[in-house]
Amino acid sequence: MSITISPLDLVLDTQNPRFVILARREQADIRKYLVTYEDVCQLATAINEYGSLLLGERIVVLQENGKYVVIEGNRRTCSLQLLLSRDLIPDGFAHRIPHTSPQILKNCQSIEVDVLPDRNAALELMTK
Repeated sequence: MSITISPLDLVLDTQNPRFVILARREQADIRKYLVTYEDVCQLATAINEYGSLLLGERIVVLQENGKYVVIEGNRRTCSLQLLLSRDLIPDGFAHRIPHTSPQILKNCQSIEVDVLPDRNAALELMTK
């Protein structure tokens, strides 16, 4: 199943194994980790230059506690969130996230994501 949703309504996955080094796993902590260590600033620049996500780059989520949690695509989601809301950019990184045009904001404000039924389905997908 797929849905259309704002990247700002997606939750970065606090259970992602990539984030095990984080003492705190709040959304702001995850974003700071991603911009510091996972080239999210460069990815945000690429998305901004292209004008949206590349075709075929859909984000995969599952619904937990009434929220859509990103299972595959945390870097892309974070990049889109930072492009859409500069208030989410961690301190010291604003100069590395490009300002977006109204057209790019329009292109990125709603995206189609694939929804999995549970974490077991997510694990199966990631192992393939």
